[in-house]
Amino acid sequence: MTKSRHILAIGGGGFATTPRNIVFSRYLLELTEKRRPRLCYIPTASGDGEVRIGGFYQAMATHHPEATASHISLFHREGSLERAVAEADVLYVGGGNTFNMLLLWKAWGLDSLLRQAYESGKILAGHSAGANCWFEQFLTDSTGELDMMPGLGWLKGAFCPHFDSEEKRPAAYRKSLNTLGLAGWAADDDAAVHFINEKPHRLLASRKDARTHQFTFVKDGLKEKALKPDVLKD
Repeated sequence: MTKSRHILAIGGGGFATTPRNIVFSRYLLELTEKRRPRLCYIPTASGDGEVRIGGFYQAMATHHPEATASHISLFHREGSLERAVAEADVLYVGGGNTFNMLLLWKAWGLDSLLRQAYESGKILAGHSAGANCWFEQFLTDSTGELDMMPGLGWLKGAFCPHFDSEEKRPAAYRKSLNTLGLAGWAADDDAAVHFINEKPHRLLASRKDARTHQFTFVKDGLKEKALKPDVLKD
């Protein structure tokens, strides 16, 4: 029986640093339908920063004592990457520099391991860089300027995080989509799109005023819809 493929793309605000976003990690763990789910954190985009890793373990211990927590560090390697990925039920990618993260993933072969995990039905998720990476293109300030860059291409179209919290992003994203002739999604901080088998399945948020934004092309050009997600309860 073929397992469904899941990706949760969150616009910004990781659950370890934004307490209200613990609802996203709860949602992900419930998707596993396991009593003792295993969540693995991948903080490559932040340079495997110790503060973020420590915050992740503290959040997991406080809010998800029923789960097993682990992380993958490419800067301080210990153990087998293959085993770390294989043992996880959920693989959560943190925020930071998407461009550098994808270069490191390719160099270490982590992108291929994550693809295998995705195909096998493991749940993938992340915020900011951890949402950008799955799409064909994404808007990023990884090089110091807002530019569109190619992602892994597992999800069609483009993605833009932090749509409501960084004032230059909306105009830059609309311009890039028009230039490329590309449809896509954007998400406010604390908002997310859940994809199943590469199709949008559910829009989610941890606060009532957060929105997801869908961009499509019609005869008159680029069309934008601000969509109200389901607000997850604490």
